[in-house]
Amino acid sequence: TGFRLFMLGEVDYAANEPQAAMEHYRQGIEMIVAQEDITQPVPPRFIEHMDPGCLIWLVWQNMAAFFRDAGVDVTPRNSPKAYEFVAAFKPGPKPNVAHRAPFAKYGAGGLYIYKAMQVSALATLGLLAWDGGDRATAAKRYKQAME
Repeated sequence: TGFRLFMLGEVDYAANEPQAAMEHYRQGIEMIVAQEDITQPVPPRFIEHMDPGCLIWLVWQNMAAFFRDAGVDVTPRNSPKAYEFVAAFKPGPKPNVAHRAPFAKYGAGGLYIYKAMQVSALATLGLLAWDGGDRATAAKRYKQAME
């Protein structure tokens, strides 16, 4: 399940294997999108006050946060699959219909989660561009996130 893959990622993180954790998080999100209920809630023992309060969002937040965690050393260069996966949620002139369709099956709640993931992806990509000294791309990503 997506939750099992998330938990494997947590074990990887605890073992100081951030690239392996990123791969498990990516696989967990893909599993949830492909085979599970995208709107399934976070298990009760985990974060209770999240919006949206669903498992896919918990996994997504962990994945995106790793790119900004200086102590973890996850970068687009050493975790290219994870970076490309996050970047694939970036809206553009040709939206990724393959990503949107499974969310749309769950109506307004599913589309809300999808939009939250898009905004988060843009913010993450903007921060990475800023960190890399690319102010123009960072500004573009921040503007897209606000729209």
